[in-house]
Amino acid sequence: MKVTVALSLGSNLGNRSKNIVCAIKMLSSIPMTKLLACSRIYETAPVGSRKKQPYFLNACILLRTHIPPYKLLKYSQAVEKRLGRKRKRRWCPRSIDVDILLYGKAVLKRNVLEVPHPRMCLRRFVLHPLCEIAPFLRHPEIGLTVAELARMNL
Repeated sequence: MKVTVALSLGSNLGNRSKNIVCAIKMLSSIPMTKLLACSRIYETAPVGSRKKQPYFLNACILLRTHIPPYKLLKYSQAVEKRLGRKRKRRWCPRSIDVDILLYGKAVLKRNVLEVPHPRMCLRRFVLHPLCEIAPFLRHPEIGLTVAELARMNL
């Protein structure tokens, strides 16, 4: 079954723009997956960290895929690892971060994967790039479109 997937990408270590571009290329080359759209790259302040850290570059992409969500998570984590991501602690600086925001209309609540992403509705750095490429996508639990969520987070 083909499904449309929204992913968020962020980088605040190393060559941030190169990290984002390389991640997009790698994610779009996943078997049985096609890149549908890619947002511009936005620069944003870090969120959640108490320590000062570099600003992030953020982007969102839309993929069309046949692979299941947990396999997509494994591919995303492999991309992160290949681009030098080290998982030390939450909200620390990172070369790349790939989050699955939406996986079609799926709602998954597992400790390894939650879809829709549990904090996507609160994050302008996710909603604004996603709204650029997919304002019509609907949050499967809340029922609002990405455009409606972005307007609420101005």
